[in-house]
Amino acid sequence: MHQLNRRRFLGYSAATAMAAPFIRLLENPAHAVDVGGAQRLLIFFTPNGTIHDQWRPSGSEHSFSFGSGTVLEPLAAHKDDLLIIDGMDFAEGTNHEGGMTAMLTANGSTSVDQIIADHIGTSTRFSSLELGVQTSA
Repeated sequence: MHQLNRRRFLGYSAATAMAAPFIRLLENPAHAVDVGGAQRLLIFFTPNGTIHDQWRPSGSEHSFSFGSGTVLEPLAAHKDDLLIIDGMDFAEGTNHEGGMTAMLTANGSTSVDQIIADHIGTSTRFSSLELGVQTSA
């Protein structure tokens, strides 16, 4: 146990004096206000395709599940909030680059994610965030 000497006493006194103006802040602790979560649209794209047996959910349109070890299994807790789209035809795209252009726009105009962001992203600082991950060197 440390002995209280004059130097330590003066140090504690100085620290207390510096903290004194802020003590009143402790009287009314901050409380988080529940404002509800922001709605978000997430679009996942696999540029080089996927293993179809590991991608497609099993079941019907409204009653489906993600099998063990499948690509979508990590999203199982959120499946009621998911819309799984498969087999899209990029009719406007005649090659790889054209297909990427048509993926969310159909004809190169405003993309579906930006149209949706204009409706659900109005209550946040950024209505839309576009993120990418490069998986190859």
